[in-house]
This record gives sequence, C-alpha cells and structure tokens, in this order.
Amino acid sequence: MDRKVIIEKVKELMEAPSCYPELKEIAGEWLDSLGGPREKESYNALIGNVEACKSSIDDCIKFLKSDMGKQIYGSNVDAVLKDAEERKAKGEDTCTCQACQACKAILKEAKKAF
Repeated sequence: MDRKVIIEKVKELMEAPSCYPELKEIAGEWLDSLGGPREKESYNALIGNVEACKSSIDDCIKFLKSDMGKQIYGSNVDAVLKDAEERKAKGEDTCTCQACQACKAILKEAKKAF
C-alpha cells in the first residue's frame, strides 16, 4: 500500500462534486487521524465506506438515463452517457464520476496491503 497515493486519492475524492457529504466527512477524519492513535480505526471506516459508495458502471448508466440523471446533468447528459457506455464497452466496471473513480483507485491501492 502506498500511503501517499491513498492520501492523494482521498483528497481527490473529497474535492469531487459527486462525493456524498458523509463520505467526505469520513475521508477528512482519516486525513486528520494520520499518525495518531485513531488512524487504523479511521482507515477501516474509510475503506468500508468507499466500498459501499462506489457505484458500478451499469448503475451509472441507469442513473444517467433516469429523470434525476437528466435533471442533474442537464444538456450534458447525452455526452456523459455516451462516455460511460464507451468506457463500459472497453471494460470499465465502475461509475465514471470523479468520486467513484477515486474510490476505485483507493480500493486498488488498499488491496496491495493484503
């Protein structure tokens, strides 16, 4: 596990407009705990929540086709949907939003520790 990479990706996650407020808070708590007695506990909470919040590419596409997806993305929804479908065709398995991609990178790096 490369701690520097995880820190960088956690910061990217927190900056993502699509990151849930609760996940942003948990990510911030982990960053604040670095080097302290609660670091491991905060890390475990972070990883558990990152796993729970990361959406699949199929859920992403379904969302983009929904009324809510159209409302959120507005005139950009067709381009975002096309990008997601093209990425899926190339093997992407995770939602294409910035938050989910950061979650994917965090989990990939975290699994190197095991």
